[in-house]
This record gives sequence, C-alpha cells and structure tokens, in this order.
Amino acid sequence: MPTTDDFRPTECLSRRVVVQTPRLRLFEDQVRFHTGKEATHWKVDYTRQGVGIIPVRDDGRIILGLHWRYCSERWSWEIAAGGLEPGEDFLVAAARELEEETGHRAESFEFLLDYFPAPGLGNEHFHVFLARGLSRTGAAIDANEIYDTRVVDWTDFENMVEEGDVSDGFTLTAIYMAKARGLIWREG
Repeated sequence: MPTTDDFRPTECLSRRVVVQTPRLRLFEDQVRFHTGKEATHWKVDYTRQGVGIIPVRDDGRIILGLHWRYCSERWSWEIAAGGLEPGEDFLVAAARELEEETGHRAESFEFLLDYFPAPGLGNEHFHVFLARGLSRTGAAIDANEIYDTRVVDWTDFENMVEEGDVSDGFTLTAIYMAKARGLIWREG
C-alpha cells in the first residue's frame, strides 16, 4: 500500500467550513482526484476520538446499555462508549465511561482495536478495550444516556442482533472482533 508521502490520490483545492461546533466541523471541499476529475466532497472533522469498552463479567457474559438514539430515532443496546476529553488518556476515558454507563470499575483493560467507522465521510476514530475484573461502584448510571443495562451471553446477543435490538456499528464491530479473536464467549 502506498504511503501518503508517496502518493496522495485526492488533492484539496479549497475548503469552506459549513458548520463548526465544539465536537465537530463540517467541511465542503473542492477536490481533484488522481484522474484529474474535480468534485465537491463533504468531510466531517471530529474534534474528539472515541473509546468503547466491552465490560466482561467473571462468568463471561457482557454488559450492554440501552440507549435512545436521537439521530436514528431508535433504541439500541450498546457497549459503554464516549469521547475523550482534550488531553485525556485513553484508559482514563475508558474507565470514566465504564463507570458512567454501567456503574462498574475494572481491574484491567485490554486493548482490542482501533478503527475509522466511516472513513469516506469523516475522520471519526474509535479505540476499543475489553474491561475485566468488574466490580459495582454504587455510582448512579448516567440517566441522560442509559435507560437500562442488561447482562448477555452469546445466544442473547445473536438474538438481539437478529431482532434489530443491537444496531450500533461501534458495538457490532467491537463485539464481533472480540468474539472472532476468542476473547469473549469462548467455545467449550
């Protein structure tokens, strides 16, 4: 694969900021592709990276939180997740989000993966961790975001996906990757 130093296939000719908020900017760029064709390209520039946490209980089941997603206008069971504050360490953010969304702390965090969920639309960047050695903190769960929590095994999760109850791409990517690597719900 070429590096960006070797070959930059799309050149930005001009940029206009359409929307700017503390969390993101929307750019309207005029670009030239390597073929010479010019076009308008929209780019969402996220100001924060995201962390996701799969909370794994000692019995192997995981904890999901129920969210109402305003943008998609639907309910979704999801892993704990959120954005990093400016200058915040990934593990500090993961611990904070785990406690806010599940009411648990973890003895350890294990890095799983990082990825860009929609690189054709923006630069949103997710970092996913497994949390193990969970203990309840007694802290209240963030009621603005989480309506309920649920402990699930693999069969529960598969059924929830089949029924459309898990529709969040961050959650689906993280859990299927952890399962494929044998890190959760091991067979036998």
